[in-house]
Amino acid sequence: MTVCVAVQVRDCIVFAVDSAVTVTYGNGTVANVWEHGVKLFRLHDDLPIMAMFTGMGSFGPATVSSVARYFNKEISRDPSEGGTDPSKYTMKEITERARDFFKDGYEHLVSPSSPTHQFELWLGGYSANSAIGEVWRTRMTNGKWLKTVEKLSMDQNVGSLNWGGIVEPISRLVLGIDPNARRFLQQKKVPSTTIQELEESCEIKLVDSAMPTQDAINFAEFLVDVTKGFSTFLPGATSVGGATDVATVARHDGFKWIKRKLYYPDHLNPENGQ
Repeated sequence: MTVCVAVQVRDCIVFAVDSAVTVTYGNGTVANVWEHGVKLFRLHDDLPIMAMFTGMGSFGPATVSSVARYFNKEISRDPSEGGTDPSKYTMKEITERARDFFKDGYEHLVSPSSPTHQFELWLGGYSANSAIGEVWRTRMTNGKWLKTVEKLSMDQNVGSLNWGGIVEPISRLVLGIDPNARRFLQQKKVPSTTIQELEESCEIKLVDSAMPTQDAINFAEFLVDVTKGFSTFLPGATSVGGATDVATVARHDGFKWIKRKLYYPDHLNPENGQ
């Protein structure tokens, strides 16, 4: 499984994600957990757009990281060749195009005997000529893609925090209540207005739009670490772990790696800093 965190403030968007890859047998039993998965990507060579994912790590033999690289090449081409026009694109359009790229090109590689596959692709970036960052998500649930994409971020005057994958630890910390509590209270016939009042009274606002970039980075990484620690002490396989990869996009600075695991040395690959 995975934990991914998106923090949006006025200056930038921060994505942070763990590196654990869980391998299961057909019956759902965990076979192994590897700690060096790649789940965070630069999604365009020049434009301020990045992506991360949760859920299944491959479509048949094609890993999500390799599919994301193919998509990067497609949208980074010259507009006359089908690439993205830097003067008129929107983050919604890029998200829809990513959904269609995964769905049309790779969905058929998913085993039909595994209809419970879950996959979420999160995109963060700036639409053409917009000063406001946006976070979008497209999802495949129970083997079926949702027809619409979802905008998760708020406007520029309200900082926003979103998280996915293993949601319980962060939900308990930020919302002050287990994510399953609403269902339990509904079963006990507690009025919906009372449930809403309870949730609002428990929630702690930890992100402000004025938060500086470094603090937003620190906060996103902290939330990933909280989930890692929580997962470590749960019974069973540790499904969240490995290094935390962190990146930002900003209107003027573009895409920047903040923390990135590398399996090759810098002196052999000077483009690592790109």
